[in-house]
Amino acid sequence: MPKSVLFIILDGIADATEKTPLQLASKPNLDILTKNGFSGLIENKLGEHPDSGLSTFVLLGYEKEDYPGRGY
Repeated sequence: MPKSVLFIILDGIADATEKTPLQLASKPNLDILTKNGFSGLIENKLGEHPDSGLSTFVLLGYEKEDYPGRGY
Protein backbone atom coordinates (compact mmCIF):
# COMPACT_ATOMS: atom_id res chain seq x y z
CA MET A 1 0.00 0.00 0.00
CA PRO A 2 1.45 3.44 -0.91
CA LYS A 3 2.37 5.79 1.90
CA SER A 4 0.42 8.99 2.36
CA VAL A 5 2.16 12.33 2.14
CA LEU A 6 1.10 15.62 3.68
CA PHE A 7 2.93 18.50 2.01
CA ILE A 8 2.56 21.80 3.87
CA ILE A 9 3.81 25.09 2.44
CA LEU A 10 4.10 27.69 5.17
CA ASP A 11 3.91 30.74 2.93
CA GLY A 12 4.59 33.96 4.81
CA ILE A 13 5.95 32.21 7.88
CA ALA A 14 9.31 34.01 7.61
CA ASP A 15 7.75 37.47 7.78
CA ALA A 16 9.39 39.11 10.75
CA THR A 17 9.14 42.11 12.98
CA GLU A 18 10.57 41.35 16.40
CA LYS A 19 9.56 37.68 16.16
CA THR A 20 8.26 35.65 13.23
CA PRO A 21 4.59 34.56 13.09
CA LEU A 22 5.78 31.00 13.72
CA GLN A 23 7.55 32.04 16.93
CA LEU A 24 4.44 33.89 18.17
CA ALA A 25 1.84 31.26 17.28
CA SER A 26 0.45 28.47 19.41
CA LYS A 27 1.06 25.50 17.11
CA PRO A 28 0.69 22.16 18.94
CA ASN A 29 -0.49 20.27 15.82
CA LEU A 30 2.36 21.59 13.69
CA ASP A 31 4.80 20.69 16.49
CA ILE A 32 3.48 17.09 16.50
CA LEU A 33 3.78 16.82 12.70
CA THR A 34 7.32 18.17 12.79
CA LYS A 35 8.38 15.89 15.66
CA ASN A 36 7.01 12.75 13.98
CA GLY A 37 7.77 13.52 10.35
CA PHE A 38 10.31 15.27 8.22
CA SER A 39 10.72 18.99 7.85
CA GLY A 40 13.18 21.29 6.20
CA LEU A 41 13.81 24.13 3.84
CA ILE A 42 13.80 23.92 0.06
CA GLU A 43 15.75 26.31 -2.13
CA ASN A 44 13.86 27.06 -5.32
CA LYS A 45 15.49 26.29 -8.65
CA LEU A 46 15.06 29.88 -9.82
CA GLY A 47 18.33 30.99 -8.22
CA GLU A 48 16.63 34.17 -7.05
CA HIS A 49 14.02 35.07 -4.47
CA PRO A 50 10.88 36.15 -6.33
CA ASP A 51 7.50 36.66 -4.70
CA SER A 52 5.99 33.70 -2.90
CA GLY A 53 3.38 33.08 -5.61
CA LEU A 54 6.01 32.26 -8.23
CA SER A 55 8.13 30.35 -5.72
CA THR A 56 5.20 28.12 -4.72
CA PHE A 57 4.25 27.60 -8.38
CA VAL A 58 7.78 26.38 -9.22
CA LEU A 59 7.96 24.31 -6.01
CA LEU A 60 4.89 22.38 -7.21
CA GLY A 61 6.70 21.43 -10.42
CA TYR A 62 5.57 24.05 -12.91
CA GLU A 63 7.84 26.13 -15.10
CA LYS A 64 8.45 29.80 -14.39
CA GLU A 65 7.29 30.72 -17.89
CA ASP A 66 3.86 29.17 -17.23
CA TYR A 67 3.16 31.27 -14.12
CA PRO A 68 -0.14 33.11 -14.69
CA GLY A 69 0.41 35.64 -11.90
CA ARG A 70 -0.90 35.98 -8.35
CA GLY A 71 -4.46 35.21 -7.42
CA TYR A 72 -5.20 32.10 -9.45
